[in-house]
Amino acid sequence: MTQFQTLVKELPAYTKTFLLVSYTFSWVLWIVAIVVARANNVEFLVNENILQWSSNEIVLATSLLSSIATLGPLVGYLKVRSQLPKQAKLTKQSVIRTLQVFGLLALLSFWANWIGNSFLSVGVSEAVFLLGTVLYFLITSGTEEFGWRGVLYPHVVKYSKDLWTSSMYTAVFWAPWHLPIVLYIFMVQQNMDIVSSLFGLVGFFFSTVFMSYLHGWLWLRNKNFIPNVLLHCLHNAWPVFLYTLLTQDALGGFAILAGYLGTILFLEKFAPTKYQNKFSETVLVS
Repeated sequence: MTQFQTLVKELPAYTKTFLLVSYTFSWVLWIVAIVVARANNVEFLVNENILQWSSNEIVLATSLLSSIATLGPLVGYLKVRSQLPKQAKLTKQSVIRTLQVFGLLALLSFWANWIGNSFLSVGVSEAVFLLGTVLYFLITSGTEEFGWRGVLYPHVVKYSKDLWTSSMYTAVFWAPWHLPIVLYIFMVQQNMDIVSSLFGLVGFFFSTVFMSYLHGWLWLRNKNFIPNVLLHCLHNAWPVFLYTLLTQDALGGFAILAGYLGTILFLEKFAPTKYQNKFSETVLVS
């Protein structure tokens, strides 16, 4: 039996409940939003774009439904939180670590995207939109971490021989949760065919692996998921900041990949996290 098979077989009952509630809540709301939008021949607004809604009540209703769907992991966490082991308290050092990881990711992705761009002027309306974007992602993407790193990851890490393994295992649970909304974006909003959508899904899976690495590195040093909430919020808001601040091609696929890989290589070289043995608690090498 492989490590992953053992991990799945020995999932605590509360983790199974968390996954069931998270997937059911999110998938049902996303599917309802998609069906209603398609029936009315409209496209709903995804993520921060909902802040720019201006007309059509069906678009607003389905956009809100899609946004509420992202709260599935938070709902799952609230369902099982009384059964969870206690985690360490949030500290100033954990927030600093979070900002350091995000700062490196942002800097490297910005450099990779710099060629051919210049800064745009930012007025009051743009500043309000960017503030709203941060708040939006704090409520939606950020609260995912109550579940993925608050419930799932403490179990996954015990069955992983290294940080990369735990990142792969986490992505197996985390990436498919996005499936309805990602397919909607690919096939409806971006009008991709089935083959292109499949390639897009593969790329999306590996992006969740890379992001799981950064989240795992942060969790292992803090033993607390709240810093991950901040990292997830900043990570998802960052492309919006660049699209608003730069003239063109803000944070394309290459820049995102460069940011991930550069940050991961830096952490591997200067701040590695090692494990003892599989099925044991982790130890940190700072």
